[in-house]
Formats: sequence, C-alpha cells, structure tokens
Amino acid sequence: MMLSVAGLQLFYVIGRLLLPLYPLDFELWVGYLDSAIKLLSVGTVIVISIGLTTLPKFFHLANHGKFDDMLNHMNNVLENVTAFGMALMFGTLGMASGLTQWFLGVEYLRVGQLMMALSPVLVLVGWSTVLGGQYLRVAGKNTLVTLSMLAGLATMLVFGVLLVPNHAGFGAVVAIDLAQLVIVIMQAFFCATSIKLASILQNKLAISAGGCRDVAGSIYYRLPTDPGTFYFVYAISYWYNSLRWHHLGFT
Repeated sequence: MMLSVAGLQLFYVIGRLLLPLYPLDFELWVGYLDSAIKLLSVGTVIVISIGLTTLPKFFHLANHGKFDDMLNHMNNVLENVTAFGMALMFGTLGMASGLTQWFLGVEYLRVGQLMMALSPVLVLVGWSTVLGGQYLRVAGKNTLVTLSMLAGLATMLVFGVLLVPNHAGFGAVVAIDLAQLVIVIMQAFFCATSIKLASILQNKLAISAGGCRDVAGSIYYRLPTDPGTFYFVYAISYWYNSLRWHHLGFT
C-alpha cells in the first residue's frame, strides 16, 4: 500500500523537476504546482485513509482462509473509496478555482486550475491503494505491483517530457493523471478474475446519472449557473446517492 503512496509522491517530484523544460517563468509554475499538490493532499489523505483503516480486517480474513469474505470486503472497500473519491473530485472541480482566489488572491488562479486538473488522482490513488496495496500484496503478486508502478513511472516521464515544454504545469499534471490511470488499469486487469469491477462500474454509472439529475434540478430551480455550483451539487448528490444505494442493498 505504501508503494502506491510513495509512487504518487515520486510523480509529484518528477512533475516539479520537469517544469524547467518550460521556457517562460517556470519558477512561478513550480510554486503553483507545489501549492496545488499541498492543497489537494487533504483529499488524498482522506481517500488513502479509507484503505488503511480496512487493511487489518482484510489481512485477518486472508490469514484465516476466508477468501470469499475477503473478496466481499474488498468490493465494499472499493465502493467506499470510489464514492468518497468521486465526491471529493467533483467538489474540487467545483470549488478549487474560487477558493484559491479567495484565500490566496486572484494572482493564484493557476493554483485552482491545477487542482481541478489534478482532481482525478483522488479516485485513482484510492483504487491503486486497494487493488495493489491490499489484494495483489496478499496474493503474493508483488512483482505485478512493481510492474504497474514502473509502467506508471515510464508514462509519467514520456508524457511529461512531451507536454511540459508547451503546457507548463498543466502538462505535468496531465502526465501525473495518466501515470496513475495506467497503474490502476494494469492492477485492475491483474485483479479482474476476483473483483466485481463490472458491477462496481455499473453501480457508479447509475449513481452518476442521479447526480446529473440533481444538477438538472438545480438549473430548473434557478440556482447560480456558474460551473462551480453545478460541480458542488453533483459532489453532494453523488455522495448521497452512493449511501442510498448501499442502504438499499444495490452495492
């Protein structure tokens, strides 16, 4: 599990180190990216903590040979990580730009924009923590975890070198997102025979549809029509519908 966290921190460091490839004012972009990472770390800690708090039960079930209970437990953890991660991601999309300008000043608009671009990490690192840090580790497939991390590192370097010279901090952020996505895709592929990924994705699509419905309702009732309001409504709706679906037994 800690390898996933260390890998994310490594990607952040590489993103900062690649910024000098941008020919204009790269020092400012280093500061913008560093601030965005620090502000987003609050949400990252919340998502990772969900995986950490469920780890003892996971290992207890595995040590006692209760593999069916272990897989059911992991599916529940993935549900919770996805629910919280998606809510935090859309909440970041809705509030990052406005809050950073409010607290730091209008000259820090780029910090909020970088946080918005980096927000998918809130979901991806949660999945990586559970898939790689729990299931693959217990299954003795440490080599596959390392392989996925190396693939993510290669993705980070390739896309960072390609994107940073023209897009500065946004290029670094996109490279980080893609690196985490590659890690999750590979780990999900290695776990596909045991985890009900299709069922989880189906449930989340239905919950997402409920979020879109509530956003449409906010438009109908003439709430403020700025994108931040829509994202904020979606975040709250997504979290509420996730809890409702779990209570009704659909997840």
